[in-house]
Amino acid sequence: MSLTKITIATISQNVMQIRQNCEKILASSTKNDEQTQFEHYRHRILANARALLGSQKSLEVVTIGAERAGKIGVALVEYTPDGRSFVHFYFPGQVSRLDSLNQLLVMTEEKLTPCFENLAVTQGWIEPGVGTVQRA
Repeated sequence: MSLTKITIATISQNVMQIRQNCEKILASSTKNDEQTQFEHYRHRILANARALLGSQKSLEVVTIGAERAGKIGVALVEYTPDGRSFVHFYFPGQVSRLDSLNQLLVMTEEKLTPCFENLAVTQGWIEPGVGTVQRA
């Protein structure tokens, strides 16, 4: 085997290793981006829910199902002091968690929007659980 063929084979192996390393880094970066988006949606959903339901409620966003099964549902759940859980919003399922979270965010935004649009209020108190705004 000539030196040229050995050098080309070595370079080819190095290129493959570099490509594999780049793919691993990209996959890791994509996973981190998805986690950041997940937390962003979750934070916005909880902020909307607290405005609608009251800031003292113990609320959490719960995912239901597995991505490998093809459907991920999400719910906004309130935990009560007596140990029970109450579902305020539920979206049955999308292909990905982020799509489901986005739909739940839309649901909470749609519920919150009339508080501001119908009354044309620029400032005031939101009445939790009622969805109305009292002028300040």
